[in-house]
Amino acid sequence: MAVDIIKGTAKAWIRLSVISGTPAIISSYNMTGVTDQGVGSYRLTIASDFSSDDDAVPFGQALENNSANTAYIVTCDQVSLGITDMHVQTHDNTFQDEWSQMIWFGEQ
Repeated sequence: MAVDIIKGTAKAWIRLSVISGTPAIISSYNMTGVTDQGVGSYRLTIASDFSSDDDAVPFGQALENNSANTAYIVTCDQVSLGITDMHVQTHDNTFQDEWSQMIWFGEQ
């Protein structure tokens, strides 16, 4: 997949819905898929990988039922080039299935 990249812009992003524990991509750019890894954990796969493992995930967000009333903590672990595990947690570190989004910046 050829991706037209401009320096300093987002290289990939994803927005997920989670209904009855099943994640689904609502919209995305440069992503090939999402896999459920358990409650509040999702494996995200980027289509056009970064040039090194120095890519950054500067922002992730999750909202209760897609509303701004309750926000959650979103963390991530880079599994390998192009694969990131995203985790959505409450303030007391309980994993939670919620609508979420993440954006990546880096060199491709």
